[in-house]
Amino acid sequence: MFVDVNKNYDTGNPGDTSAVKVQTWNRNVITELEAELSGVEHALTRLEKGIYDTCEQCGNKIDLSEIQEDPLITRCQQHRGCIR
Repeated sequence: MFVDVNKNYDTGNPGDTSAVKVQTWNRNVITELEAELSGVEHALTRLEKGIYDTCEQCGNKIDLSEIQEDPLITRCQQHRGCIR
């Protein structure tokens, strides 16, 4: 996941000033960056444990091509949409 700097983080309130909109945008960007950092830290922990390519749901191997496409992936294709 990468932060989309072109994303519109409008507050939905037409009376908000530009400063409020910028503050809202900043808060949302920080939240997205924190989530991405958490995912990276989780991936590094999985790498250290030697389970980086293992599905957290079923234990099956995740295809290397899928990991290359999304290095923060934690589940195989079969379980990608599952909620624990």
